[in-house]
Amino acid sequence: MAENQSESYLDHPMFKTAMASMQKGDWESGINQIEKVMQSYPLEPELRSLRQEMIIRAKVDNDEKADNSAARKRRFRNLAIRGSVIAILIILAVFVARTYSNWFQTQVASAQQEVEYQLVRFDLDVKMRDAKAFIGAGQADAAMALLDEIEAVDDAYPELDTTRAEALRLQALDDLYMDALALIEAGDLTGALVVLQDIEAQEPYYRDVKNRILQI
Repeated sequence: MAENQSESYLDHPMFKTAMASMQKGDWESGINQIEKVMQSYPLEPELRSLRQEMIIRAKVDNDEKADNSAARKRRFRNLAIRGSVIAILIILAVFVARTYSNWFQTQVASAQQEVEYQLVRFDLDVKMRDAKAFIGAGQADAAMALLDEIEAVDDAYPELDTTRAEALRLQALDDLYMDALALIEAGDLTGALVVLQDIEAQEPYYRDVKNRILQI
């Protein structure tokens, strides 16, 4: 049975349930409930914005859980690597001390440099993976910060340029989106429509661009 359109969606029981789910972090349930409310109030832009926000926050939560799991794995691996390095260095140090050989001392230095390089490369690999995850979650600024850290250590790191280009593209879309919102706020719907259509041409499913174009 359709809801009374004179009644605010804020009074809809399913909306209140969705808000409770949102507060508990139960994003999937909250999104489903909001979508049901949208069926009764299809012209409410606030509902579409709320649904988009819940989708983004759900993705960020999932990414944070994945990042926390990855951080624990990184700590374990780092401890294992460091333990192995210490054991290797002790063995090599004892061997060198017994032989007093310059050749062996050179090998120890080379082994130390290789281990240090592997540790640095492992850290860069993790940062690159996290930067790509931030881009996927629509967080261009966080991705750029990690890419800057990678470049400061190794400006020839694989995929650095292509990933940075993707982050810059996302930042540019963010800027265009904010310009469109400012135009809407100022009442310039024609100008806002041009900007939104430009965004849609570059990224068809960017945020709620399709819904805003239809609304205009």
